[in-house]
Amino acid sequence: MLEAGYEYAARSVPVRRCGCLGHCDEGPNVVYGGVVYTDMDPAKMRALLAGLGLSG
Repeated sequence: MLEAGYEYAARSVPVRRCGCLGHCDEGPNVVYGGVVYTDMDPAKMRALLAGLGLSG
């Protein structure tokens, strides 16, 4: 997920590791704007970034 974030996010979007989100059984997880997006994969990450206008 970090690789997909680094590769597809606009340079102005911070991509970093974080601690426990309390959703381990639904992971991998991505948090943006206080929303936890669960069951992510690189394709979902690209779609999320594009949908939020954050792709680079």
